[in-house]
Amino acid sequence: MKTFKLILIAVFLITTSIAKAQDVIVKKDNSTILSKVTRISEAEIEYKKWSNLDGPTYVIDIDEVVSINNQNGEIEHYSTNKKLQLQLKTKQQLIKKSLQPINFLLLLKEA
Repeated sequence: MKTFKLILIAVFLITTSIAKAQDVIVKKDNSTILSKVTRISEAEIEYKKWSNLDGPTYVIDIDEVVSINNQNGEIEHYSTNKKLQLQLKTKQQLIKKSLQPINFLLLLKEA
């Protein structure tokens, strides 16, 4: 009887850890996608469906995603203005580069 209980507990622990070992993409319409996220770019998220990890890679626009619940428990939140934030960051980086003395002199030389 004791061994049966130990086996039952072990099976329960294994199945619960397997059930949580995926990334969950939460979309704006509150639907979820059980997946393995393979890549996150500025505009898109690439993932494989959890039910078919050897299958095709799917792509979803980052604007459709509210958050990604990673398999390690971390949650990444995405705002509705993610693209605008990235564009602003890129512009800020360009401004910083142009304000550096060497780049500024090169810009003057080209003009």
